[in-house]
Order: sequence, then C-alpha cells, then structure tokens
Amino acid sequence: MMGWTAPIFGIAMCHKGVVETSQREEPSSMKPSTIGLDIAKSVFHLHGVDASGAVVLRKRLRRRELVAYFAKLEPCLIGLEACGGGHHWARELAALGHQVRLLSPADVKPYVRRNKNDAIDAAAICEAVSRPSMRFVPVKSRAQQAALVPHRVRDLLVRQRTMLINTLRSLMAEFGVVAPRGRGHLGALAARLEEPEAASPSNPAIPAASATAATSPPGSAWWPSRARPGAGRGSAASPRWATAICAACWCSAPPPGWPASGASRARWRPGPGLCSPADRPG
Repeated sequence: MMGWTAPIFGIAMCHKGVVETSQREEPSSMKPSTIGLDIAKSVFHLHGVDASGAVVLRKRLRRRELVAYFAKLEPCLIGLEACGGGHHWARELAALGHQVRLLSPADVKPYVRRNKNDAIDAAAICEAVSRPSMRFVPVKSRAQQAALVPHRVRDLLVRQRTMLINTLRSLMAEFGVVAPRGRGHLGALAARLEEPEAASPSNPAIPAASATAATSPPGSAWWPSRARPGAGRGSAASPRWATAICAACWCSAPPPGWPASGASRARWRPGPGLCSPADRPG
C-alpha cells in the first residue's frame, strides 16, 4: 500500500524560508504611538495604534480619570478636535510630555465610518492626525482665551439686543405701528408706545397691554416661574403664571368651527378686539 509523501516543491519552499507563518511575526509592543481622543463633558473615548498601524488601544474613560491615565503612558502623538474644551485638554496633555495636535472637525469628518458614535469618532481622529498633509489648529494659551471672553460676551449681547429690537418691531407691526429698521429709530418706536391712542385709535388698549408685557419687572405674571424670586413648583405664584398662559391661549386659539388642520390654524390671526382686557380670563 502506497503511503502519502509531501510534494518536493512545498518542502523546498519551506526550507528556503519563502513561506512565513504567523508564529514568526513579532508580537505588538502594545504601546500606542498615536492616539485619537474624542472629548466630551463626562465620557471620553480613546483609540490608539502602534508604529505599524495595528490597533492596540480602545478605551472609555471618565473625566476624572483622563489626566491620570495619560500620565502613565509614554509620550505619544495625541489628536483631538478643536471643539469646546479642546484647547484646555491640549494644554493639559502637553504638560504631561505628549505631542498634542488639534484638528478641525471638518477635516476629521471624511475619515468617519458608518454608524457614527464616539468610539468611531476617536478612530477617525486617530486616522486623520497621522496624515502628513493634515492641517492643524494652533493651541491657544489661557491668556488668549481669557482675552476672547469679553469679545464673545459682547457679541452675545449685540445679538440679543438685535433680537429684542426686531421682536418689538414685529409685534408693533401687528397693530399698524411701523418704524424704520435700525437701532437709531428705536426711540421713535418707544415714543409711539407711550401714546396708545395715536398708535391704534380703534383699540388703544392693545399697544398698552403689549408694552406692559414687554416691560414688566421680575416677579410679575409675565415672567417664568423659575425666573421670579422665591417662585418654584407648587408655589403661590404659580396661579399668576397660569393666568398668563391662559391669556396667551385665549388670544392664539382659533374660534370654534375653524378647520383643525395645522396649516389652517397657522393662517388664523386674532383680529382687533378678540383679545381685549375685558375678554381675557381671570
């Protein structure tokens, strides 16, 4: 009976070292050389690769654990997005000896795979930070960020002021009081509010009621319950706030028999006299 013999060609290849088995491969050092860090308020995700590109780190850390964890790692390249808190964490990690790079979220987006989540975002950041042609965002110092705070607060106040002026102009336009655009014409509009008879002869109480709601001090029924001093859930001031809500519903709800579709309700507007002080509840 003839036995089986290995092919000579295969034996020769093995002796020559042409065939490389998985046992001859060097094991990974498990030391990440590049880490992608997805930052958040409480939970942070890490994705690290070694010098050969193999994934050696996938980790989820709490905020209080982040600095202590990176303090134990050897210096490596860390990439994170230049979003809220990014400059702070870049300074903290750079102080530990790591090389930190901030990336624009728009540059990271092409590397995000399907089923986007925090772990995949960290992998995309790790991939993007290793690109030689990637553009990075300079890390701001604490002094630079402190100097930007007044400018950002001023921009916020300017936007809020513009919103209030436009809201007042649109509300008064419902009663036929129109003023030119621009902050310089606000004084003329305020003067018209003080003369309700001239503003709306048919119903002079409507502009006065609007001005009362717009200029009511804290503690009145027009303020939210949490914004009023000493007010809370179940407090004695809650019925006053409920009265304001009922008045708003009374003035905004269409009359009986009006079509129930959303488009029809949106087209309905209360006319003069439908929301007069005598018609308001309680």
